Amino acid sequence: MLLSKGKRVAVTSTTGISCLQLGKNATTLHHWSGILDGRFSEQKLKETFLTDDLFKEAVLRIRATDCLIIDEIGMASKRTFDLVELACRLARCTNRLFGGLQVIASGDFKQLPPVANYHYCDDGSYCFESDIFKDVFPHHTNLTEVHVFFFLILKANSS
Repeated sequence: MLLSKGKRVAVTSTTGISCLQLGKNATTLHHWSGILDGRFSEQKLKETFLTDDLFKEAVLRIRATDCLIIDEIGMASKRTFDLVELACRLARCTNRLFGGLQVIASGDFKQLPPVANYHYCDDGSYCFESDIFKDVFPHHTNLTEVHVFFFLILKANSS
């Protein structure tokens, strides 16, 4: 539906393995956003994101996107969520959350938790603990039966 409306959709997930289920155009959230393994502080991103060649392709990807789909959101840490959001604002040169992108997320917070990476100051807190989570996702749907979301994404990729 998004593609038929001319929307440019980026399909991402928190792990490479789950990306394999989402089709050939899916990529990890870390790669798509340019935060890589999360080693950069917010201050470092603010100072270098638009000027360092390391981030050049990520800036172009973010600017070329209207809708960001994040699968397996339950494995995204608060720090990862905040860094991706910052990267989107920086790339799109706006203070709107996620740079004004439409963000659609799916996942189960009761499955695998985020992985802590203390080397990069990531304690593994859930992304819903972010100060901006409720503002980014004001609408929630709690599913009470199993649904296979990635088939919908595959359909979107093939359209």
